[in-house]
Amino acid sequence: MKPVPDLHLAALGIEMAPCVITSSEIEEMMATTWDQLGIPRGQIEQLTGVRERRWWNEGTSISEMAAKAAQKALHRAGIDIGSVDRLIYTGVCREGFEPATACAVAHHLGAGENIELHDLSNACLGSMDAVVRMQSGQPYNKQVPAIRLLE
Repeated sequence: MKPVPDLHLAALGIEMAPCVITSSEIEEMMATTWDQLGIPRGQIEQLTGVRERRWWNEGTSISEMAAKAAQKALHRAGIDIGSVDRLIYTGVCREGFEPATACAVAHHLGAGENIELHDLSNACLGSMDAVVRMQSGQPYNKQVPAIRLLE
């Protein structure tokens, strides 16, 4: 078995959507139906464990928000975007099918022309798939800032 190259997350960067809606608020919106069906309040949270979810305002640029999260991670890690040689966008939401959202994120970050860019989409596993890809043994800067865009 081939040994796995060392890889660590140097820092995290998070950008959270500002619009919060709670499970209780959703239940209130559906109150008439829930009452007719005899469903008690608190079921959404009890069954899913989800207290709240967040939404972006209409017209929000996903790539701009991803770049904000990336900038936070880069700053915390003390890494300049110029030293990053690979940017993988792993979010579930994209701004379009082509070009890759990573291209827009790199543009917002001011990345140079010598950076490898691509999107990796696999629902919830996208971020883990990116880690596996980074561990593939190909040359890259092994200090990887983790970027999480909460959708």
